[in-house]
Amino acid sequence: MSLRYSSVLAITLLLTACADQPRSVKPVVATPHSEAPKTSNVVASDEAAKTPASIADESPKPFDLTRPDIVAFIESLSSKHAIPADELRALLGQGMFQPKIIVAMTRPAERVLAWWEYKDRLVSNERVARGREFWNTHRDRLSTIEQKTGVDAAIIVAIIGVETNYGRNMGSWRVLDALMTLGFDYPRRAEFFRSELEHFILLAREESWDPLTVRGSYAGAMGAPQFMPSSYRRFAVDGSATASAPGRRDLFTDWDDIAASVANYFTAHGWQSGQPVLFDASVPTELLGALDRRNLELDRTLAALRASGVTFESTLPDETRAILIPAETATGPAARIGLHNFRVITRYNRSVLYAMAVNEENAAGGRVVTAPTNGAAGIVPAAVEMMDPLSLEAAESAVQKEIDQLLTNGVTEDELQKAKNKTESMIAFEDMSVMNRATSLAHYELLGDADMMNTEFARYAAVTIKDVLVQAEQIFRMENLNVMYYRSKPEAV
Repeated sequence: MSLRYSSVLAITLLLTACADQPRSVKPVVATPHSEAPKTSNVVASDEAAKTPASIADESPKPFDLTRPDIVAFIESLSSKHAIPADELRALLGQGMFQPKIIVAMTRPAERVLAWWEYKDRLVSNERVARGREFWNTHRDRLSTIEQKTGVDAAIIVAIIGVETNYGRNMGSWRVLDALMTLGFDYPRRAEFFRSELEHFILLAREESWDPLTVRGSYAGAMGAPQFMPSSYRRFAVDGSATASAPGRRDLFTDWDDIAASVANYFTAHGWQSGQPVLFDASVPTELLGALDRRNLELDRTLAALRASGVTFESTLPDETRAILIPAETATGPAARIGLHNFRVITRYNRSVLYAMAVNEENAAGGRVVTAPTNGAAGIVPAAVEMMDPLSLEAAESAVQKEIDQLLTNGVTEDELQKAKNKTESMIAFEDMSVMNRATSLAHYELLGDADMMNTEFARYAAVTIKDVLVQAEQIFRMENLNVMYYRSKPEAV
């Protein structure tokens, strides 16, 4: 009598969970009028402001503080917040109108690029590599934040990657200039940006900043996660503060604050941990032409989509709310189905292209946090074969005991190395077959990067004991468990 189950099997399966998971899919959310977008890439509609054709040739210049709109702004701010009007005039008098900002606002990438072009720009191999490096560097703090907030660490990493290439490009415009230019000389959204200018002035006072030195995007977004001033004030948190030692919120250099603040934003907007973002779909030609990338509402159900001829694989309930998203490829029109979490990402930036790019960065650069189209993400199968007289119930108990042992004591370096050796030999053996290599190539191409085939074992080799334990804690939960007993028929005599 023997139980064919070992900790090496469990570790091997978890190794796969750590190193190679299927690509994710995407979600959607509309931002209330009163709430500011989070990021720098504020999307302009087709009704862009009618700015003079010669504006690009204008030179930066100081603002005329006698303008009625600026006078009214100063008087309102002074009255509401008890800030001396002379102090406000002294500050705003140093702001500069920047014509290039107006030009940039009329041609955001989200409006002029097709999905495949936008993806190539924001989800490059270089950025993905930096995402893996960032993940490894900040693994502990990301894991802690994920456990505390329920916001998947991979999404936090992806947001920072798409926004600023992991802090490498946080913007070079003075925030004061950007917000004054858009607040007073961009009529289409002047009200919004004047409100952000107000928040920026208050934020600088709260955080003891010199408002003349703070730099950000052309839209006035700041820091590694590119928070607008109102979002900074509302959602930024001190990721390392204690009750006895609260500190300042630094989204420029403090990665505890940065990661925790992104998570806090997603928590506030209803992120559903581990849930899908979007699905791939096959859409009838007549529907493809009617898709509007400006639509950010979950305006259909999965049942309604199926009834209209859209085909996809999903185990989600028919009543699940969804949105049909245009996702053009280099070869022609295509579409995807966005879900709740997709909508949440659009609360960060009101663009379906942006939300897809975040999901793509998540899938390519780190651990996938959303389910594949078959809903099977995170499944770790364990098959047990017994010999008489061991019962099925006893076998299940023995398996659970091994899992409990893993969760309690973790794994040893020796056990992990055995699993890695097994994986390496398996990969080497499979590579001997042309068909297997072709299958692997197709697999990684579908994941978004065929070159991943060449680094497959390196990803397994990089898995640590802690990685295994983190995955075990996420996967081996009673609520995730399904057990099937398979009893063979008695042989005929």
